[in-house]
Amino acid sequence: MNNKSTTLKEVNNAGTSNNQPKIREDLVNAAKQFINNPRVRNTPIEEQKAFLIKKGLTEVEINEAMKGRSGKQQIIPLYGQPPPTLVKNNSAILEWAKAIIIIGSTSFIFYRFVRSWVLPKLLGIPNPEDERLQRVEQQIESITETNKAIVESVRQTIGTICEQNEQINRTLLIIQSQTRNNNENKVSSTDSNRLISEIGIIKSLLLSQNQFPPIPEHSLIAPKTTLPKQNGLVNNTKN
Repeated sequence: MNNKSTTLKEVNNAGTSNNQPKIREDLVNAAKQFINNPRVRNTPIEEQKAFLIKKGLTEVEINEAMKGRSGKQQIIPLYGQPPPTLVKNNSAILEWAKAIIIIGSTSFIFYRFVRSWVLPKLLGIPNPEDERLQRVEQQIESITETNKAIVESVRQTIGTICEQNEQINRTLLIIQSQTRNNNENKVSSTDSNRLISEIGIIKSLLLSQNQFPPIPEHSLIAPKTTLPKQNGLVNNTKN
């Protein structure tokens, strides 16, 4: 009887060992890392178990992972999460960057306030930006004045050109009228030229009258040989 009971126990133990599922060590180790994470450790155990069940772990695997839950055990961070030292370093860098930005912005605002209001109002020191604006305004005014002068010169040149065109048109009209009159008076022009030439000849004669040879004085007195004949002729005429 005793031998039969021992054999039955062995058979039962073998059956129970065959019915128990196998424990997956990789999932158990991942669950241990998850449970020992400081962020997860403060959460309720039920939520942890529910999360692990969703991930496909069995009750036996979850219980096996829970056995390694202890404060003394070294905490191994989960894959994909940065270690706490890196997080601290990043937070320190961000704090320094924020401080630098705040200090720089406040110093710039203070400088602008002092340079644009305090120094010009209280100490009489001009603002360089105001001086630049004044220079720009002066340059703009000079440019506008030069433009006005150019426009005036252009207007004057246009006026002179128009006057010259009018004069040219007038002269052309006069020339056209003269050519018409010349064409109509061609015949009379020849006669007038003749008269002008004759008048010129007369003027030349009048001007050169002192150039004629002088008249001899003895030509007015008759010669002596001819006197008796003339006296005889006179006597005959009387008789």
